[in-house]
Amino acid sequence: MRAFLAIPIDDAVRDRIVETQKALQRADAGVRWVARENLHLTLKFLGDVAEPEISRLSERLGLEAQRFPSMDLDLSGVGRFPPGGPPRVVWVGCRGDVSRLVGLAQAVERVATELGFPSEERRFTPHLTIGRVKSPKNQERLLNALAARHDDVFGRARAEHFTLFRSTLTPDGPIYEQVVRFPLGVA
Repeated sequence: MRAFLAIPIDDAVRDRIVETQKALQRADAGVRWVARENLHLTLKFLGDVAEPEISRLSERLGLEAQRFPSMDLDLSGVGRFPPGGPPRVVWVGCRGDVSRLVGLAQAVERVATELGFPSEERRFTPHLTIGRVKSPKNQERLLNALAARHDDVFGRARAEHFTLFRSTLTPDGPIYEQVVRFPLGVA
């Protein structure tokens, strides 16, 4: 199964993000917007995972999760990757307990790598992907729209767990299904 590890976000924050997505859509750029129900903060993309690997990974991540207390993540600001050149990803920024979040992502990366999953070459940058640029159509309008929404505030997300999700690709976009939930320790 195709899988990834992520922190889900609550409905109120999702609703505010969707409002910003709607405003950005008016730029009529070549962006595929992430569906409301699929908004999350990715910790690690795993790729194709066999069932036996799920058990080993779940056991190790369950223990690792207990080392990290719950955290408050303030989601605000809109930007893009890469910061220079044509945009490929539209994101919402993450502030708050970012050092804890980075520590958690590093622990997840370490466990996954020890179990044979490919290591991530890029440094973890806390963000929530809200769109993927699929064509250069109206990029200047998109950049102007992003600049206008740069200071949007979406609210606080309380991260009390992270989740292993199954991702099923369909012509209408991916469908994510929760497989295993990993509660964080007590703060």
